[in-house]
Amino acid sequence: MDSSLTFCTIILTTALATWLIPAAASLVLLLGICRLASTGLSACTVIFRMFCVPRKNLVQRYGKDSYVLVTGGANGIGLEYARQFAQAGFSLVIVDRSEEGLRKAAQEILEVSSGCRVVLKVCDLQGLVTYEDFERLLTEFWQYDISIVVNNAGFMDCDRLEKATEEDVVGIIRTNCIAVVMFSNIFYNRLISRSNKSCIINMSSTIGGAPAKIVPMYAPTKGFVKFLSQGLAKEADRNIDILTVCPGSVDTKFTLNRKFIDTCSSKTVVNRVLDSMGNCNKMSGWWLHEIWDQTQTSLWYFNHGIYTHVMEFFGKYFGYDELINNIKQSRQ
Repeated sequence: MDSSLTFCTIILTTALATWLIPAAASLVLLLGICRLASTGLSACTVIFRMFCVPRKNLVQRYGKDSYVLVTGGANGIGLEYARQFAQAGFSLVIVDRSEEGLRKAAQEILEVSSGCRVVLKVCDLQGLVTYEDFERLLTEFWQYDISIVVNNAGFMDCDRLEKATEEDVVGIIRTNCIAVVMFSNIFYNRLISRSNKSCIINMSSTIGGAPAKIVPMYAPTKGFVKFLSQGLAKEADRNIDILTVCPGSVDTKFTLNRKFIDTCSSKTVVNRVLDSMGNCNKMSGWWLHEIWDQTQTSLWYFNHGIYTHVMEFFGKYFGYDELINNIKQSRQ
């Protein structure tokens, strides 16, 4: 009896090793290949839309004489949004915490788009706590026909989480997360009643797809914006375009305007965003960032390991301490 059981066990074990394990491994490999193929197809589709699908007539689509509201519009990507939308024929409402920065931005915009109407509002989004605070701010803008909202304002944390102050933790959540939710919610209920189409653009980041050692709080806040915006796009009314933008490294003051191997300009990102409005609901702004963002899910462990090591290497090589100090000073 014992010998029979032993013989059966050997037969079953041999069958398992010979057929089941290779079959399971083949299935996992096949699923991985299908996932990679799907990711590659998605990346190719988005890149095709970026370069081959013509830009829509934005003024005609969203309304002549309408306004674009840009948060964090006094510098960097926000200022580039304001500049390009003004050149496209829109008027502007720019919100930023720097009064001097707003004045300089308005002067720069009017030099190239003299007919543009520019409304400036000094406001630090970190100071808005309740729903009523946001309503009180946005009520000032109801006199303008705002057709496009760009949730661009945000800041990057620095140092390790245990070194973060209460101001750092609360500030980054209020600015990067709560403000995006509030602006999207309040404006959505206004935009849905417009006769023309409207658009909400939410600025996320490729770093929102995976944890990062250098920016432990910034990465999850951008992941929050990414999922919030994509979820909103799935349930949004057909009259409202929801566009999630996930760029990688952009040459702004946060990177000391230095060009890394994967860095593009603010002009490139914003130009591609305007090309994509009404054509898709998610993009990154540059072909390399698009490939990186699309492959994050399929090759998460590979990307995460490569990304963190590359960030640390280039951070030290190009002056990590100087970069961190610059981020701190920009928030003061």
